[in-house]
Amino acid sequence: MLACACPAGPLAPAPETESDGDPEPTTSTTEPSETAGPTTTTTTAEPTSTTTTEPAAPCPDGDLDEGEACDDGNDVNGDGCNRDCQPSAELLFEFHPSTRGSDEVQAVAVNADGSILAGGFGLGLTRWAGRFDEALAVEWSQQYGEAQGMISGVATFAGGGYVAGSVFTDGDGRDVWLARLDPGGAIVWEETFGSGFGDDYVTDAAVVDGDGLIVTGFASDPDGLTDLWTRRYAADGTELWTSRVPMGVKFTIWPLGPGLVVTPEHAVVSWARPKDMVFPEWLVAVPLTGGEPSWTVEYPGSGGPSTRWPARPAAI
Repeated sequence: MLACACPAGPLAPAPETESDGDPEPTTSTTEPSETAGPTTTTTTAEPTSTTTTEPAAPCPDGDLDEGEACDDGNDVNGDGCNRDCQPSAELLFEFHPSTRGSDEVQAVAVNADGSILAGGFGLGLTRWAGRFDEALAVEWSQQYGEAQGMISGVATFAGGGYVAGSVFTDGDGRDVWLARLDPGGAIVWEETFGSGFGDDYVTDAAVVDGDGLIVTGFASDPDGLTDLWTRRYAADGTELWTSRVPMGVKFTIWPLGPGLVVTPEHAVVSWARPKDMVFPEWLVAVPLTGGEPSWTVEYPGSGGPSTRWPARPAAI
């Protein structure tokens, strides 16, 4: 809308009126002055337009819309497409050793500063561990001993870390091996355990009370059957307690084994205990003070490979 106005001159005096007693209407006229013409007001109406903004497409809705890198229609993060319609688990860095031969990472743990402690086996199928910065640049890489073995559980804390797994012996197969490492990867203390009745090995490790250690895995018993084996160590390597829960079967496929989560009161161990070709999930909660399990829970399973190797528990 455009409005224009010219300035008006002084108003002329109104003409006198006569009255016979009854009031007469009074009128006034604006006369043009000598210096200004009559006042006019002009109004021009311009066309108006309305812009409608389309609402943003909902994310996720299963359709790939503008501004979305992906849309899988669910609000689950970490499944390849996050709930903000951006990819999850994008490759940021990767590491390939320059050596030739078989090597494999079996376990990783992340430090508070973003660095990574990894364990597995290196050349010659020997126990290997390494520490990487947050961009996967190698800080140190170390093989431990010449005997064949594997590190399958790692745990980290401010003053170093723990590695645990197994080492192959000539007597009765594999024995448990574990060690505390300083920040540079050197062994502070280590221990080897063998039942004398068959394979024994650790598959997971966790820090407790700042810099103590709990490990879990399998141990063989005198009858040749398999026990669910859990042990707690003080920071100096002193054994505090050991829990052995009979599984009632001989069923170990190295290096598969139980997972471990530490709660404020328990070490919770998980595995699948085979029964009549069915593999139900099995949780066992051992008090952090040791002793008999506080509780056990068995979830129905079904036959087939997918239930033989349950994932390690992420949280309890």
